[in-house]
Amino acid sequence: MNSFAPRHGPRLNLSPQNTVQSGSSFAIQNGNKVIRNSFVGSQWDDCYGVIYLLTDNNVDGYWEHKMFYVGQTIQGLRIRFRQHINNPNFLLNKALNRFQKTFNIVETGAEQFKTFGGEFSIQIIAKAYSDDELNRLEIQEISNYRSCYLDYFRVDKNGSIVPLYGFNIERGGMQKRVYLSGPFNPTYIDIDANHLRELISLGFTTDEIEEELGVSESTLSKRIKEFWGYDGFNDARKQLGSYELFRKRVNKRRSDSQLEDKQLEELRELLSQGYMLHEITEKLKVSIGTIYNWLEFLGYDNLTEAYDDLDSKGMHRRRENAYRSASRARGTDLPHYIDLDEKTMIALIKKRLSLKQMVAELSKHGINIAENTLGTKIQDLFSYKYSYLTKILFIFPKIDNFLGENHLKSLLQQGVSGPDMVFYYIKLLIATGCSNKEIAKYFSVQSMSYWYRKFAKSYRVLRYEFFYKPRIIQSLREGASTIEDLAEHLPTAAYNKVRNILRHNWGQELSIYGGNIRKLLRFLSRIFKSYPLIEANLNINVQRTIMNKYRSPLDIDFHFICHIMAFDLSKAFIKAKLGYGKKTFQNFVNYLGFSNYSKLRDECYYKVKIIEAIKNGSNSTEDISIYLSRSLPSVRSAIKRIWNKEYFLYSYDSLLKILIKRYK
Repeated sequence: MNSFAPRHGPRLNLSPQNTVQSGSSFAIQNGNKVIRNSFVGSQWDDCYGVIYLLTDNNVDGYWEHKMFYVGQTIQGLRIRFRQHINNPNFLLNKALNRFQKTFNIVETGAEQFKTFGGEFSIQIIAKAYSDDELNRLEIQEISNYRSCYLDYFRVDKNGSIVPLYGFNIERGGMQKRVYLSGPFNPTYIDIDANHLRELISLGFTTDEIEEELGVSESTLSKRIKEFWGYDGFNDARKQLGSYELFRKRVNKRRSDSQLEDKQLEELRELLSQGYMLHEITEKLKVSIGTIYNWLEFLGYDNLTEAYDDLDSKGMHRRRENAYRSASRARGTDLPHYIDLDEKTMIALIKKRLSLKQMVAELSKHGINIAENTLGTKIQDLFSYKYSYLTKILFIFPKIDNFLGENHLKSLLQQGVSGPDMVFYYIKLLIATGCSNKEIAKYFSVQSMSYWYRKFAKSYRVLRYEFFYKPRIIQSLREGASTIEDLAEHLPTAAYNKVRNILRHNWGQELSIYGGNIRKLLRFLSRIFKSYPLIEANLNINVQRTIMNKYRSPLDIDFHFICHIMAFDLSKAFIKAKLGYGKKTFQNFVNYLGFSNYSKLRDECYYKVKIIEAIKNGSNSTEDISIYLSRSLPSVRSAIKRIWNKEYFLYSYDSLLKILIKRYK
């Protein structure tokens, strides 16, 4: 098998832009520290959008090498991956269909996903900070990976297009799509227009023309439209004056086949009344293929043409609508409705019989009902499918008894669906430390693999999230600060396993820190230990609000520190609560984007309080001094430092007037 490598390996462009670009806006804090992304419609916090690489990993050796698709998106990567699987282009559709399976998506890292069997994967290869840059990068990466079939393809022996390196059907950049159509398409079938006209003029039937030219009816109809603008064969025959000759040939074939006029008249009558195909086959007691053969004897290529010619299209549509309405009828609306009382159903369910056994039991009492119908009746009566109802009655109470809490009652009151209940109890059992075999035993099955596939998460991933993650958080609250500390606190967790757990649960934060585990642990320690202690001391609750609003660790740290500094906390207090020494605290201040603590204090305390004082009616330095409970010199000095650019241009009194006008 030949190997293929793109012109460069996958790479991630994470360099933030310091300037506001077209179609975008950033809030910048001190140099290149991005505090907030306000791109309209974008789901990315640190950029406008991303360029991603979707890879066919060639696990079955179908291709000569891996195949690629390069795209752009401002949506989440999992959402975009699912969209490609559900609505692929025609090239990607062929690649997906060869596996003949439903694809489940699993997460493999920070913004990295793959299908459950590893057939396809998706990852970010570049980030963009404007619409123009996103288009430019997409064009560039499609060129680098040679993934556009317009530039790299071959035609196989069947005349089908085969892409060489990838599945892109355009060259990127939201440009107008270029199609290989008409004579430029390598699969285009060239037909002699004069020869086709001659065959139609001689009254040849459609199947005779197909056989003569070796081309399908749909292709011939397209050529008729392309050459002369006629709508199909019959229109061409009428326009070329060969329709009567065609009818004679059809009648000759009919007489040869000994088809009776009565049969054709019956078919014509049913068509004129708008009967549907399955109704016609039932009434005439013939196959669908025979009906289409008879249609040709009547001079029609298909049913639609017959309905149009006989002016029965409206009647046909009404019959279709009536049929669909009848097929949607349920319960007592059905003419063959079977009534089963609730007591009978409950008695059967309590016996813990399967649907098949229940049907057999009912048949003994003279009630003949199909399994599907019985399942529908159970769902209508109890609001849950039978498979979930048995779990609600027999399995979930057993798990509640093991856990010592009644979760089922609350779930039923909330109207939680059956699958969500199953997932909820699986999470509970995993959180208590149950093994995969123990969970299967509680659910009375040999394996839980069906449910893991249904939820697109393996047992290992669920254990990382619901068993290890809460214990890591608790360990951090108790003072753990290194991987070694966490490994000691966690049951059966070695050094490398702890790294994998951290990478899975906080992969996005870890990628922002460049994979530095030590920095990630410091951030997590602040989130789960230091900040809650500070909130308890100040009797406030802002961390949850900040974390719901911001996703970047820098944003969370910056806004939390800004909020608590409004309480005029001392440097020593903050250092003590964070558990930092002098050097570590200085590094933290630098990380927030400030050269020293004084500048951080100016930005987060003095500036906020001075603006607040002006908004509350302060019109002079003396008023601001009283509001802040600070001396006049310290207030004047703070105003000069914070608005030093304006102070360079104006006198202090003029600057104060400008600030009052700006913020009041």
